Amino acid sequence: MARVRTFSPKKSEIERGWRVIDAEGETLGRLATRIAAILRGKDKPTYTMHMSVGDNVIVVNAEKVRVTGQKEDQKTYYRHTQYPGGLRAVTLSTVREKHPERIIQNAVKGMLPHNRLGRQNLRRLHVYAGPEHPHEAQVRAGMGAAGRRKQAELEAQVAAPEPVAAPEEAAPVVPPTRRRRRAAAQAAEETPPEATATETQDTEEAAPAPTRRRRRTAAQAAEETPPEATTETQDTEEAAPAPTRRRRRTTAKAAEETPAETISEAQDGEEAAPAPTRRRRRTAAQAAEEAPSEAADDSDEAEEQG
Repeated sequence: MARVRTFSPKKSEIERGWRVIDAEGETLGRLATRIAAILRGKDKPTYTMHMSVGDNVIVVNAEKVRVTGQKEDQKTYYRHTQYPGGLRAVTLSTVREKHPERIIQNAVKGMLPHNRLGRQNLRRLHVYAGPEHPHEAQVRAGMGAAGRRKQAELEAQVAAPEPVAAPEEAAPVVPPTRRRRRAAAQAAEETPPEATATETQDTEEAAPAPTRRRRRTAAQAAEETPPEATTETQDTEEAAPAPTRRRRRTTAKAAEETPAETISEAQDGEEAAPAPTRRRRRTAAQAAEEAPSEAADDSDEAEEQG
């Protein structure tokens, strides 16, 4: 079984950097856990539990750190004067007014080991109530070669004048893919020629195409309508509706039953009389049969008298 040796860096191999953290708007507990991990070096691959390998931490705007709930008035800090009855208590709001940096120091101290290693790590914590700190030189020196190079580039960009924006070039025309060409061809084949006619393009609002049901109804109406009624309907400004089957049958029967003389007289007159009914036609036929017999009797009587 292979033996794995525990890595322990030498004192000369430990590299310490400088971190600046802004506490404005940060929650006290979450900020303290992050600072404690940096001080112990837990964010480094060279972390060793019994050694101080962490970086230095600078905290600014400590007076603007945030707490949740009612901790502003309920959280209490205690100390003892080592005399009988010397217990002293002070709330967080009072500490924020007098010594705001102690809020973060006490929170981080409680998260570090309570031994000489913890006190050694706590010495590398620098807390300031305002936004300024006197460790600018240490911060720049602790960046390393890459950090200093990046800082120099940023300063050069700030000092250099802003470049004039070049005119935008037109985007190159990308030829359509095979899939798009096929889709365009299929759309052109499926489109009927009537839809692409010039009449449809000239009209502002194209009428919708009639459905199958409407076309069938129009064809049946055209077949059932006689040609004479069609010509008369076209000549008039307001066309009358097509006669139904029942009306056409009634008209045909009336035409068969009406004698030719009556039809000619009705057509010649300005106002045609209504067609005689069956009862009237029977009465007229009986009168016509009886009329010649009476005329014959009259003629016989006249011959006898003569």
